[in-house]
Amino acid sequence: MKTTIFNIKLSEKDTSKIVKGILGYIFEKLEEDVNFEIREKDTEVYVNIILSSKEKQAQFIGKQGKVLATLQYLLNSILHRNFNDDRLFIIDIGGYKQKQIDYLKNLAIEAAIKAKKTGKDQILQPMSAMARKIIHTSLSQNASVYTYSIGKEPNRRVVVALKNKNGEWDNCQYINS
Repeated sequence: MKTTIFNIKLSEKDTSKIVKGILGYIFEKLEEDVNFEIREKDTEVYVNIILSSKEKQAQFIGKQGKVLATLQYLLNSILHRNFNDDRLFIIDIGGYKQKQIDYLKNLAIEAAIKAKKTGKDQILQPMSAMARKIIHTSLSQNASVYTYSIGKEPNRRVVVALKNKNGEWDNCQYINS
């Protein structure tokens, strides 16, 4: 039975050491020198990768963050399967993703305000599953609105709808068309 992966013992419990080992291994193979900032919370771990130049950052972010999303998927898969860590590992490069998260949280708040002001559901543009999750989470504690998703990938959207006068959801339907 294999007891190590990326030169890390499968019994290792130090999250920072594991993350640095896995990502360090990947970037070493790509001949890139990187540093990491890691912040742990109960249900998620934020990993900011610092590269030597803006050009290198752009290369590893990729068009619309696709390379970054692939790195994040790879890291989460390795950690979930091999280290039994079911937290969400969010990978960022040079603060790119944090800016996207801030934008999505503001979008969610603006949609909630507009829904309350107009009395109409707000249907947001199609977005990734991760982006939809940020919108849903941002408004999950809001007393006036609720959210649900409609459509099929890659055109799945979030709807921000008003709760009724009792603070309950009105006919929330998960439409899959």
